Amino acid sequence: MSSPNEATRSGPVKVVYQSLTIPIPDSFLVIDPLDSKPITAQKVNWRSTLLPEYDGFYAVLAEDSVAEELAEVVEPWSPSASSRRGPQVDRKSHFSCVNQRMRFLKYGGGQFFRPHYDGPYSYSDKGDVYQTHYTIHLYLNDSVAEAGDAQPGPELLGGATSFLSPDDHDLKLNANPKTGRVLIFQHKGLYQSGDEVFAGIKEG
Repeated sequence: MSSPNEATRSGPVKVVYQSLTIPIPDSFLVIDPLDSKPITAQKVNWRSTLLPEYDGFYAVLAEDSVAEELAEVVEPWSPSASSRRGPQVDRKSHFSCVNQRMRFLKYGGGQFFRPHYDGPYSYSDKGDVYQTHYTIHLYLNDSVAEAGDAQPGPELLGGATSFLSPDDHDLKLNANPKTGRVLIFQHKGLYQSGDEVFAGIKEG
């Protein structure tokens, strides 16, 4: 997470975060609410976007995955962000689990994430090596770009996750924050950023 003043600095910036044990409410994801909507998923068709060079790369948007239940869980968390570039490993892999090391983000006016490639997080357990290959990004609040003229309107202006062309940052595909929306995309090859927040707070 960066601010305009930090954008002029060169070299890596140390990120400090704190992990807390948070109790899970008994009601968390037990029963679907009566007004719940079915989960829908749409794979990004890169060929039809402004970034056709990403054709063959994986990204998908899932709608209405989680809403109020997750907001109940993450409220006590101290927001933090970190990234780690793991070793390049040439071996066969298969899906085992979702990374248990979750990170919750909260940032406001003037803050953003610079353009970057997500790197893997890896660890060993009983001789097995686990490494992430995809990012799962859950949005916890709505943005003006998604809500439009809906009343009462959201306060968040900006803060989209943008996939960028490495050669021309004006060519991009935006995923705007929307409560319950999940963006899933591969680490390798997808250049992306967290756009500047102009008003309100972005949570994810």
